[in-house]
Amino acid sequence: EMGKQVAMRALFIELNKTSYQRLRCWAIEHGTDGVPVESWNKDFRESVDAVVQWLHPDDFAFVLIDPTGLAPTPTQLTRLLQRPNTEVLINVMWDFINRFRRHDNFVPTCTDFFGPGYAKEFDVDKLKLDVNRAVMDCFAARIREVGGAAGGQRYRCARFPVEYVHCESRVRYYLFFATFSD
Repeated sequence: EMGKQVAMRALFIELNKTSYQRLRCWAIEHGTDGVPVESWNKDFRESVDAVVQWLHPDDFAFVLIDPTGLAPTPTQLTRLLQRPNTEVLINVMWDFINRFRRHDNFVPTCTDFFGPGYAKEFDVDKLKLDVNRAVMDCFAARIREVGGAAGGQRYRCARFPVEYVHCESRVRYYLFFATFSD
């Protein structure tokens, strides 16, 4: 209606082989000439460079990252976050983080995920902070830091808590929206 041609295509990435087979069947069934659908049986964390190459250089890209466990770290998303014309929506499972955050083998992952200040933010007993708000602030700051700036624009990252249906005070996950756009 506005005199513009818009080409769309979709890419889905799934690591689990059984889930991928279902996804592949869905992609074949629902892909059209107008919106071709492609699927990859890979680990998204290890595929960010391939995703950036899959995108055409001038494409606008909307990327939804919805993992079953811990989302990719901001560092793992660097090429995607720094790509112009790209908006990213990341599902960060607070329950998963909260369950494992005090385990020693999870600490190195947390440092990359939340930044070097995460440890004191997690120490709720000493600081008397709302831990999920403080830690998610760290993640948003890491996204902005890694995203940097492109074309003189400041990188933005907003978060939205999604609470359990019958327990409004308990956060299930956060959605982070990252973009260069105003």
